Amino acid sequence: MKCLFPLFLLAFCAICVGADVETCVRLCGELNTIRQAEVDAKAQWEEQRLALEGELAAAKAQLADVLISLSALEKETAGKRASLEAIEKETAQLKARLEGVIPQLRAAEKAFLKQYISFPQPLAEKLAPIWQKLKDPCDSLEDVPDRLAALLSAHAVICDFAGKVTLATAYPPAEKGNLREYDVLYLGLASAYALPKDGSEAAYGQPIGRGWTFDATLTKPISRALDVASGRASAELVPLPMKISLEEDK
Repeated sequence: MKCLFPLFLLAFCAICVGADVETCVRLCGELNTIRQAEVDAKAQWEEQRLALEGELAAAKAQLADVLISLSALEKETAGKRASLEAIEKETAQLKARLEGVIPQLRAAEKAFLKQYISFPQPLAEKLAPIWQKLKDPCDSLEDVPDRLAALLSAHAVICDFAGKVTLATAYPPAEKGNLREYDVLYLGLASAYALPKDGSEAAYGQPIGRGWTFDATLTKPISRALDVASGRASAELVPLPMKISLEEDK
């Protein structure tokens, strides 16, 4: 009925103005086409509007998620920045402590190098790799841990040697610069008893400032003590000389 009323109205108007019925029908058809196109356009626009509103809502939701993620990332970044600042502060403190250790380390290395020349030959041979590492001064913070570990290792080796009896083959300084191979019995770092391989002129040795000195006046008891130490003779008490200095090193 809604579509017929405009048709009747248009036909009436056409008759009033003298138009024929066919023209009126054609005009009504065109009007209906225009109205249908308008309806279709409105429906299409409404569909597009709803689609755009849906996309807008989805975009708003995504934006909200992004803002939440961004806020969380900012908090995480702030936490990491605080941790990094704490690490940098701790690193600076450790570096300052290491720089303070270097003078003490140099003093300890200097003392070790000074003592090295007075160590008996077997001990010096054990410590030679450490001496080689420490003979040049420490100038780099990166070298401090390795050099400190080397000093501690040297200390352990020295303490071990000083606390036991060692029988070794060595070449104590001989008169007139001649070198002879000796069996040497070291009582820690306090004294030593040496006997050459040919069995002549055993010597009693003791440390001095720059090495060891040997006195070849007690051949028989020293020879007997070395025989006992090496297992060539049965165990027995053998009186041997020993000098212990109670004076502090200057």
